[in-house]
Amino acid sequence: MAHQRLNIGEAVGEAVRFWSHSWRHAAGALGVAALALIVYSVSKSPVMGVAYGVYVVATLMAQGALFRVAFADRLGAPPTPRSPIMAGLQWTPMEGRLATTLILLVVLFAIVIAVGVILLAAITVGFASRGGMADYSSPEAIVQAMGPGGSAAMTFVIFIAAFLLAWMSIRLSLSLPATAAEGKVRLISTWDLTKGNAFRIFVAYLVVSAPVLLVTVIATLVAEGRPDPAASRIWLNAAGSAVAVVFYLPITVGLVSHIYRRLAPNPGAAA
Repeated sequence: MAHQRLNIGEAVGEAVRFWSHSWRHAAGALGVAALALIVYSVSKSPVMGVAYGVYVVATLMAQGALFRVAFADRLGAPPTPRSPIMAGLQWTPMEGRLATTLILLVVLFAIVIAVGVILLAAITVGFASRGGMADYSSPEAIVQAMGPGGSAAMTFVIFIAAFLLAWMSIRLSLSLPATAAEGKVRLISTWDLTKGNAFRIFVAYLVVSAPVLLVTVIATLVAEGRPDPAASRIWLNAAGSAVAVVFYLPITVGLVSHIYRRLAPNPGAAA
C-alpha cells in the first residue's frame, strides 16, 4: 500500500489555525503549566521538584483538553469552557492513557540510551587500555589515553546515537494523537504511519519550533547586556519558556493531530 505524502505547508498552517481556536479550551491547564515552569526555573530543591511535577501534570491535562478539541468529531464535541481560568484542569481516562503512553516512551528511550552508554563505555575502555593500564581519574586523562582514533570513535558513536534518538522520536511522534483518537494506548503500532514521511515531519516540527528558538536566542542576548547576566538569563528564559508553553503546546498538538489524520489509513474510533 502506498503511503500518504505529508504536505509540510498544509500541516504547519493547520497547526497554527488549531491554536487560534483551541487554546481557550486548555487555558487553565496551560496557565498552571506556565506558572509551574517559571517557579521551576527560578527555584531550588525541593520546590523545584514540586514545581516540575505540577508542570508535568498540568501539561498532560492541557494535552488532553487539546486532543479533545482536535478529535471532537470522534470523541464528542468538547463543552465550551465556563471559565477560562479552569479550562482544561481535569483528569479523565484520556489523560491517564496519555500519561501511560509517555511513560512507555520514556522507558523505550531509556533502554536505547542505556545500550548507547554501554557501547560508548566499551569503546572508551577498549581504546584507553591499548597501551596498558589507563588513567581514568578525569575525562581529560581518558581522552588523552584513547588517542585520536578513540576520540573519533566516541564522536561517531555519539553522533549516531543522537541521530537514532531523533529518528525514533519522529517515527513515534504519532503515539499521543493515536492514543487520544483511538481511546487506547498506542505506541509501536504507530511506527508504520510515519513511514516515508519522517523528514517532512521533522521539517514541520522545525518550522513550528522556530519562534520558540527565536525567543530563546533573544532572551539570551538581552540577558547578556544586563548588569547581572546570570540572574537575568534565568528570569528571561523562565518567562520565555512560559510563553512558549502557551503557544507551542497547542500548536504541536494541532500539528501531530493533523499529521495523524492525514497518514492514518483507517483511524479507529474511541473506545
